[in-house]
Amino acid sequence: MKKSFFSIFFTLILSVSGLAQAKVQTSLAPNGFLNDFANVFDLRTRLDLEQTLQKISKEEGLNIAVVTVKTTGNISAKDYSLSLARNWKLGEKTKPNYSMLILAAIDDRQYFTQISRDLEDVTLNSWLDSEQKRLLVPAFQKREYAFGLEGFIDSCVKKFIDFKQQKRAELERKFRIFEPAAVLENSLQAVVVAADGWDSSNGTAQLFERPNANSGWAEKGKQFPVVLGRSGLAWDEQIAYLLKDPHKIFKQEGDGRAPAGVFDLKFAFGSVEKPANSKLSFVKVEEYTECVDDVNSASYNRIVDRMKIGNFDWQSSEKMLEIGEEYALGVFVDYNSQPVKKGNGSCIFLHIWTDKSTATSGCTAMARENLENIVNWIDPSKKPVLIQIPRTEYQKMEQEWKFPNLR
Repeated sequence: MKKSFFSIFFTLILSVSGLAQAKVQTSLAPNGFLNDFANVFDLRTRLDLEQTLQKISKEEGLNIAVVTVKTTGNISAKDYSLSLARNWKLGEKTKPNYSMLILAAIDDRQYFTQISRDLEDVTLNSWLDSEQKRLLVPAFQKREYAFGLEGFIDSCVKKFIDFKQQKRAELERKFRIFEPAAVLENSLQAVVVAADGWDSSNGTAQLFERPNANSGWAEKGKQFPVVLGRSGLAWDEQIAYLLKDPHKIFKQEGDGRAPAGVFDLKFAFGSVEKPANSKLSFVKVEEYTECVDDVNSASYNRIVDRMKIGNFDWQSSEKMLEIGEEYALGVFVDYNSQPVKKGNGSCIFLHIWTDKSTATSGCTAMARENLENIVNWIDPSKKPVLIQIPRTEYQKMEQEWKFPNLR
């Protein structure tokens, strides 16, 4: 099982006596990554495991603290490990903070793993729990603590490396390319939105698809109208180095502009049930579902459940259920999320419009039937994207960027 260091800090409530006991019993000082207070490892094993953990931290950027104690006393393993993680501040000086603390209480026959919030993007509760049961439980039952921990650590590191490789591929495709044509090289589906101008809140959308990356784009259905930000559009700063226009306006939080550029479309959301034919992952909008637009929050530009996030550190957000019909169905536009840059804008969606004359605060809105068509058509395996640019700019960029031909 896993819990975020930070989310638990704001949700954990202990009695006065329990908190005092936690402070006393978890005032142990760390001495490296491996802290064998229960003395279950011989000297050679301690040195080897410490060197392994140091190497993982240096080469992979993953900080793993291993702690053994005889007992946690009257404190649960979860609360005890939380207190250690808080007192030791493991990895807090690194951004992002990929850290975990593995606690084994030998006489209590208990274990618990705390992870930092950034690691929540790497692994799920179910995976972490199953790996602990698969690798720690049988080894600990045989008192083969080093064997079990090394197996579990190795599994976590492999998971982390896979995550980094996936992120690296995404980043290279989006931010480390110097040929504009490479932006769309892996995409087989595109929603193209052409605005009437930089300061216009009106535009048209057209769906395109192709069977493979070497084929030409073909239209899917007919064009349909959309409404955009009340102030028009502004460029996504993350593709600035690819743009030739010296007079660029970049999107900022609260500017009332929709982002211009190329963006992945990764998941849908809504207050309705997930459409039966949709292949997108789906976030159900409920009473406490919010999209955080507070630039000072750690959850900036994320859709969260207010009652589950734990680290409730924002002063401003969209209460999505309260929006009503407009958020009955939507698609999250992957703008300013890899990485998130504070103040560059947040909560950008494709969603249902109020009507064809009402602009948005920065989203792209359309009639419900058109949005339903998009949600049912998008296939994540085809790397769908939103291409959103004023029509005059689109025409200038179309050939070099290998955009679909827009009539």
